[in-house]
Amino acid sequence: MANGGGLPRLHLVSSQLPVQERFECWQQSLGGTSNVSVPEGARPEESTYDVSIWQFGTVLLSDSVFGPRSQTRTLRNARADKLDHYRVILQTEGELRLEADGRRFKVEAGELVLTDMSREERYETTRGANVVMFIPRQMLDEVLPRSFDLHGAQPGGATARMMAAHLRALARGAAQLQPQETAALARATVNLLAASLVPSAQTLDHARPTIEGNLLRQACRYVDLHLGEPELSAEALCAFFKLSRSTIYRRFEPLGGAAH
Repeated sequence: MANGGGLPRLHLVSSQLPVQERFECWQQSLGGTSNVSVPEGARPEESTYDVSIWQFGTVLLSDSVFGPRSQTRTLRNARADKLDHYRVILQTEGELRLEADGRRFKVEAGELVLTDMSREERYETTRGANVVMFIPRQMLDEVLPRSFDLHGAQPGGATARMMAAHLRALARGAAQLQPQETAALARATVNLLAASLVPSAQTLDHARPTIEGNLLRQACRYVDLHLGEPELSAEALCAFFKLSRSTIYRRFEPLGGAAH
């Protein structure tokens, strides 16, 4: 466990282990939540991993780089660990092939998928990376307008892209956070996830502060990248982000205005 003055982090890394022990240690680290095996054509010594885990209130966030693997969660696993959670996977590198209730999905880099940890699933992944958030069932269910079958759900559209960017930002910035900040961040993230799953007026309203914060960060990044260009203007921002002039001016008001 390490923190460096910020949010405590659990760090698991295979490079510290003898090559022949890496796969077995990876199995043990899962603690019975899943059964892991080496995919056909891969070798146990390719089972490298570098996993960081942080706790955001009642939510867990992991950022992982890993070798190829097959992983199965059975009803026996679910009954044994009693994890009543949803798992949100953002694949950041490589490809994930998921089977949930007999349905098969391919999840590529930049895409999101949800699974219900009380149900069976199987997935196989190439060498790659992902950011994963584990959310208590009640926490997500209570911000959705009604019950949904979320096992294998794949959010799409603009709000899902914002959710993906938000998860990346959480993983990048977790080390600088303080524990007292995490509960509010977890709630904001769950509201944004609900809006990406069911973009109703209610879920969008709850997620609005997170959406607006993401938009402002992206706009500031755009300004930083184009600061020396004479074409940089409020109109250029409007065109790039497909927003009205009044919206751009309103978003930049806390920073001294769009012209500043």
